[in-house]
Amino acid sequence: MSVIMILLIFCLGSIIFQSYEIASLKLNMLGAIRYHLQMPTDVWSAYPQADQSGAIILVMLKAHAYAYAKNLRYRGLCYDENQGRALPSARRAKIHKQLAACLKQLNVPTVLNLSCPDEYVKNRTLIVDSSVDKRILNLNLYNSYKYLTKEWVSAIRSQRPVQDQDHHSDYKVALHLRRGDITPCNDLLNFRYNPNSFALELLDKYIPKSVTSVANVTIFSQSDTVEPFKDFRERGYNLALDTDFGDTWEEMMDADLFIMGESTFSLIPGIFSRGKVVSIQWRNRKFQTSHVWNRYFPHFTQELMPSSQIYRLHNLTVAIAEKYCNKSLG
Repeated sequence: MSVIMILLIFCLGSIIFQSYEIASLKLNMLGAIRYHLQMPTDVWSAYPQADQSGAIILVMLKAHAYAYAKNLRYRGLCYDENQGRALPSARRAKIHKQLAACLKQLNVPTVLNLSCPDEYVKNRTLIVDSSVDKRILNLNLYNSYKYLTKEWVSAIRSQRPVQDQDHHSDYKVALHLRRGDITPCNDLLNFRYNPNSFALELLDKYIPKSVTSVANVTIFSQSDTVEPFKDFRERGYNLALDTDFGDTWEEMMDADLFIMGESTFSLIPGIFSRGKVVSIQWRNRKFQTSHVWNRYFPHFTQELMPSSQIYRLHNLTVAIAEKYCNKSLG
């Protein structure tokens, strides 16, 4: 083969390769344009079918964290009355009222609010659906704790206005003790029950000895309980039962010490609190633990639940059930 022939083949190959590179570049550019057309800068989330305002706001936070990680702007929860039809209308209305009150009290509109794209506001018959509108995030994209990074937590906490630290002279303590649906009488839920005696142990452990005499302690709970609250009254503690959700969150976030319950209702004000926050490790029916919350929220002090503690609480709960529920449990 002559030198000229070799040179011709080499030149032809170079031309073909360059044409391929140009074509690939065009395809990549078209792909990038197509991606940005499908995933706009402003995004919303839809109603997550949760039945508690705290759970709904936690899902909103996850959506915000996802948008933060992807360099998108989260505009809020597009709450549509056509969503959540599995719940009775009165229940939906109550949740919506509680949700609005809690978001107002959090006072972080740049992070959390109720908002919809303009056309949804103008035409309320439109269904909020991620499958037909890419601006509505699909729940499967963001319903994960992996986007709750330390950087994101620091960013959202900085959005809440700093309160005057000298607004009270005493040492304010708030403890959330979940009752109502969490009862020792319900075999399906009693594994999450925290007896009065355990709450008192936490207060004794975390209230600094130097302020015990001036501590202003409030127990936030529900009047629907089988275990009387006399243990707290005997210590002179305040009882706030069935209080307005927004006002309750304000008191929790305002406290110098906030001891959370095993509930997303506690988690949200804990995230935005400026005081000391103690989070209890959550338990499940198999006597195991999950949600080590300070893994995601470094400002939390984690109350771990070793197996011995879980079984001790279980035995206390069994004893309470036998005393107040007119039943014998194993």
